[in-house]
Amino acid sequence: MRELDRLASAEAAQITFEQLAARWIEAERHTLKESSAARRAACVKAIAPAFLGLQIRNVTARHCEAWAIARVKEISAPTFTKELETMRGAFRYATAQGLILRDPSANIKRPRIVNRRPHVPSRPQFESIVASIRGESQGKGDARQGR
Repeated sequence: MRELDRLASAEAAQITFEQLAARWIEAERHTLKESSAARRAACVKAIAPAFLGLQIRNVTARHCEAWAIARVKEISAPTFTKELETMRGAFRYATAQGLILRDPSANIKRPRIVNRRPHVPSRPQFESIVASIRGESQGKGDARQGR
């Protein structure tokens, strides 16, 4: 009951996910680099169709789960993670503003991100690469280049 007292008016809760996320990004803009704010905005555009027309107070865990099931098949794990972080940030903002009681995306798990190991050449391969680079004309003061 204590939590219900802090909920915003029904009029304030009429906001859609896209509107809410835009407000959240604007409120956080002073803490973000311009590229990070642009990335967040792009994530919002990718997430918004899943909640199209729904008021923020009507978004359920089932809506978020349906988004995750569909989206994980379409994008890479790091992109999915960034979109999920954006969604959670917007819902945290909504909770702090008293628009919703709980984050409906809280139970969605992040995918495991596997970093690829870089291909490191063996010592003989590295020496061969260096030798071929040294054997190439650098164009600096080379008489064959007409200088």
